[in-house]
Amino acid sequence: VFEDQATEFLEKARAEIRRSLDNLVEDEITDQSAIRRVVRRALGKYVWDTTRRRPMILPVVMEV
Repeated sequence: VFEDQATEFLEKARAEIRRSLDNLVEDEITDQSAIRRVVRRALGKYVWDTTRRRPMILPVVMEV
């Protein structure tokens, strides 16, 4: 049961991150610090809304 909940939580978290990144793509924002900030805020909001906890979120953005 716990594994199913964890999997569902991660899938929804990924969806939130993708949604926020899609908005950045639409706005043509490519600045790494802006990307990190948006990902941190989106994931932080999702985690807070879901668990009422505030984990330390350290997004790593790599240029390829």
